[in-house]
Amino acid sequence: MDILCWCCLSPAWDDSKDGSVREARLRRTVTAVGDGACGKTSLLLRMSQDVFVEQVYEPTTFESDVVEVFRGTRKMQLTLQDCAGQETYDRMRPVAYADVHVILLCFSLDNPDSLVNAETTWFQEVTYYCPAVPLILVGNKKDLRDAWETTETRDRPIGATFVTCQQGQDAARRLKAKDYIECSAKTSEGVKRVLGTSVRYSTLQKA
Repeated sequence: MDILCWCCLSPAWDDSKDGSVREARLRRTVTAVGDGACGKTSLLLRMSQDVFVEQVYEPTTFESDVVEVFRGTRKMQLTLQDCAGQETYDRMRPVAYADVHVILLCFSLDNPDSLVNAETTWFQEVTYYCPAVPLILVGNKKDLRDAWETTETRDRPIGATFVTCQQGQDAARRLKAKDYIECSAKTSEGVKRVLGTSVRYSTLQKA
């Protein structure tokens, strides 16, 4: 399957034809991992509450929020877990991998080192604790790269480097990720795609 770079909002995931909703006790858990300050918390806040906070705190160990979504006519409770990225929490973080159905492996598009860490440190941790769980590679802070690309060359900050879409796609293929999605919690671009893709792959997992 080709890895696509989604750069727009996805269609709604409630695809029932007649608008009816069939009650279903379906609960799934999505866990976001990655370096501290790579945009995980902002992404999950946008996914769960549709808000963006310029300055967000790093969660202690892990925190979660529950949202209700629809997959066709099925009503779902989706738990979104936010893992702390600092080494301080290495020993406690495995708790967040229990009963998880989808992993969002996050990095920041304005920090190439965070992609390197996603491919090494974080991928190794994820595959150790939950090797059979679907993985989605997510490039956060797309708005920063967009702003840089539209800035005149002479006005660009010296030394600024960004991960390209092609580099993200290549990384996703190496990791055998189910998808690669670029998004911005600030503008909300791509966020619904992250949520919709998480829902889709989580329903393929056993409870």
